[in-house]
Amino acid sequence: MGEHKGWYSRQNLPHFDASEVTQFVTFRLADSLPREFLVQLEEELKGLKAGIEIERIRRIEKHLD
Repeated sequence: MGEHKGWYSRQNLPHFDASEVTQFVTFRLADSLPREFLVQLEEELKGLKAGIEIERIRRIEKHLD
């Protein structure tokens, strides 16, 4: 077996390569959130100058929880 890389990045997604480490990926379908919520969210975020993407992700994750 070859050496394990540990944490590394290819483009935007971080990767972790190690032996005997359990990993999982969560997929979410495009229609997991109501359209009305997404429209309202985009309307509320229009006024932000910076950090829009981070705030969008934070609010979506909060809504999904």
